[in-house]
Amino acid sequence: MAQDKYIVALQIADKDLAKKLTIEEATLLGSLAEGGHTISNDLAEIIQGGKKDYSRNSVEEEIKLTLDVVPGDKGQLALKESVKQFKQLRVWIWETKKRDGKHHGVFAYVVIEEHEWSFDDEDNKIEITAKVKFNSADGTINDLPKEWLNPSALAPVVEFEDMNAYEDSYENRTKKTTAGSSDLSM
Repeated sequence: MAQDKYIVALQIADKDLAKKLTIEEATLLGSLAEGGHTISNDLAEIIQGGKKDYSRNSVEEEIKLTLDVVPGDKGQLALKESVKQFKQLRVWIWETKKRDGKHHGVFAYVVIEEHEWSFDDEDNKIEITAKVKFNSADGTINDLPKEWLNPSALAPVVEFEDMNAYEDSYENRTKKTTAGSSDLSM
């Protein structure tokens, strides 16, 4: 079962690569199948009086994301191209449920260390390992676009129609203009 607590938005930061795309195509949005954000300290050992102590050399952050593949999706293709060209991305990971009246999230500039496309008889996934440039930043926003939180809300809704009122497929239907239509009501 896919988790529904977080969504991710990845945006191409490189303006030359991004200008080849619409804003929607340059921003990859997905619900996370899996993910994580790791903050690690690079520790330095200090020996004092025959005992070990530690101090910090640096801090490193890594973000791992697993997304469902959408064949032909221009955002996913641009993501793959940004990896090949070693371009920076902006990433936001948002909580889908509000806390204290706001959506909480994490933002970072990242470079992709690894982009793996994996598939089997059940799954078709992209797994990403990204290294954070310098540091991530926590933040909040009042509202996320409704279509981000519920993408299926954008799907067409079929309304009831009388028999023989239309012809052709749903996508190509046209109202029938025949003079004699039979009443097929029950």
